[in-house]
Amino acid sequence: MKSTLGPAALTAVLSLALLGLVGCGDEPAAAPDPSPTQASTPASEQETQVTQAPTVEGPADLVAIFTEAQVAELRAGSPTVADDGTGITAELVERGGRDQLQVRNGSDVVTATIPEDADTPYLLDVQLELGQAGAGWVVGHEGGDSTRLTVYVIRAGRLVPATPTPGDPDLGGGFTPEGGTRRTWFDAAGQAFTRVATGRPDQYRLYRWAVSGPGEGGGTDDLDPRLVAEDLGTVCVTESATPVVVERC
Repeated sequence: MKSTLGPAALTAVLSLALLGLVGCGDEPAAAPDPSPTQASTPASEQETQVTQAPTVEGPADLVAIFTEAQVAELRAGSPTVADDGTGITAELVERGGRDQLQVRNGSDVVTATIPEDADTPYLLDVQLELGQAGAGWVVGHEGGDSTRLTVYVIRAGRLVPATPTPGDPDLGGGFTPEGGTRRTWFDAAGQAFTRVATGRPDQYRLYRWAVSGPGEGGGTDDLDPRLVAEDLGTVCVTESATPVVVERC
């Protein structure tokens, strides 16, 4: 994914841009199916597997949100590289028996040690668009019927995880504590979204993810960045239809 990072990219304060939804009166458009499992291909597989998903119809703003980027899961030693000429790379590396996330911009390198876990971590091949501040990186763990995702950003020259906000849904996929389903994906612009089942047929609560940081015009580094879920309301996804229908409900 593309991101714009300045010369001092590895000391920049990073934050997700919070963008409002387009109005309700947009004409229907089409997009790939928001299926329950994130589209990805493990880096260990040499051949790219492409599956033609059913189209989706609905208001143009929702279609844009539900248009998913194809995102691979990169294991240790497989870098993700910015495709806009910046040359910034991020990869998982093994050091002293521990997994580390490493972000490199030329000779500048910052690392973060991934907490020990029974599940092997992977890096998603996407650079989150974080507005005026640049980009963030996502490390995932798969365990049983759930996927946990952690967003890493740079604060005061250090690579640190954004702390989840109490009361927000979990960033990831699988089942909720109430037995419902949740799913996270990334749109073509590099933003992250999660839908959480409400308990009513085909109805979901939709969230867009942000990371706390300075306001417009800059400000003091937020050394404890917070992961924040912006509530975009409820949507109905009729996956039994052909094409799949996405609408507000």
